[in-house]
Amino acid sequence: MNRERWQDQVVDGSFRLLRYLGGSESSAVFLTEYGEGASQRAAIKLVPADAVDAGRLLARWEAARWLSHPHLIRLFQTGRCRVEDREVLYLVMEYAEEDLARVLAERPLSPAEALEVLGPAIDALEHLHAKGFSHARLKPSNILAAGDQLKLSSDGVRPHGEASGGPESASAYDAPELPAGGAAPSGDVWSLAITLVEALTQRPPVREAPALPDSLPQPFLTIARHALQRDPARRWTLSDIRACLRGEPVGKRGGSPAALRFARLALAGVLLVGATFVATRLLNRPPAAEAPAPAPVEPPPVPVERPSPYGAPVASPDSGREIKPAERLETAMPSTSRAPVRRVLPEVPQSASETIQGTVRVTVRVTVNPAGNVAGAAAESPGSSRYFTGLALEAARKWVFDSAPEEAAPEDWLLRFEFQRDAITAEARRAGR
Repeated sequence: MNRERWQDQVVDGSFRLLRYLGGSESSAVFLTEYGEGASQRAAIKLVPADAVDAGRLLARWEAARWLSHPHLIRLFQTGRCRVEDREVLYLVMEYAEEDLARVLAERPLSPAEALEVLGPAIDALEHLHAKGFSHARLKPSNILAAGDQLKLSSDGVRPHGEASGGPESASAYDAPELPAGGAAPSGDVWSLAITLVEALTQRPPVREAPALPDSLPQPFLTIARHALQRDPARRWTLSDIRACLRGEPVGKRGGSPAALRFARLALAGVLLVGATFVATRLLNRPPAAEAPAPAPVEPPPVPVERPSPYGAPVASPDSGREIKPAERLETAMPSTSRAPVRRVLPEVPQSASETIQGTVRVTVRVTVNPAGNVAGAAAESPGSSRYFTGLALEAARKWVFDSAPEEAAPEDWLLRFEFQRDAITAEARRAGR
């Protein structure tokens, strides 16, 4: 693929190739722009149509496009077109500024940083598995930082049992049973453990006979030993790993008392920042001689999430979770012909939900354009947690309202979200009413 010559080309009449970001012999990823008026940065992946089973790849991308989770890269659009004289498949997805592989090229992660990565990765993998998908490509280069949020890549996910195919599958990150059994949750556990060891040592263990250094700190040594069992039936599950992190016994396979005592202390670090990949701190901080102790905070935990630097995403059927009638907390609507026609609730990872004490309230002011889309969102009343404020902002941008005449002025609405451990509710009213 002639990447230099393709730069500045326009794909499918919509996506200009702004800058080459990376790729492989069979693919290339460029920076592009996406959304109404090209309002946000995005990444576009190009694959020659003659190099793959085009129909199968497009179908897999389309299936993955409907997945929605705070720790998965969003997929926006797929298609097939010609670039110069070559037919290509393309995938437009959320842009990420950094990946874990680049960090590990310079230094290993501290134990506290490894915990920051592990919690969100488990959340995202559990979501994939519940939807019938395996990641099948988990490794440091596919653990990404979008803003301050840790996200796993989504373009390579595949249904359980589907063969990965190709020479790329023969790597240290792929479970021994992958060639014969295809993608499976147990394979993702293997990949996660290999990645965890590499994150702490800058070197992945050998796939054929993983040897773990005794210097690997707890609870990571216990987790890696059980997650790297060659027999997938004996391998720990994600639930087992989560239980170990909580300091709970894992059946007869649980860690030593010392490991569990450490896990109870380490869990505090997960709850402080476990749902957020603090990129500005993790990716830019110089190496430290020792891992800093987690700073105490008042409950609920408050991982920092900046508003997305990419602008308001275009509302689509696959973004977020719509509020069911039983979950709505409605207020009397003001006397106006406009009203929300699509309400979206924030998606809160289980690890974050379990930290909520009482009710976390967040109010977001949104500006609605005449077409009914949210053109801007800002925290009106952020409440006690900047992390849940970030989730509320992300959901608020996906609301859709009744349309108005083109000459109508934009309207401001206030969306109030309430987070409880077992429920999330939302109400809407016109600002100034």
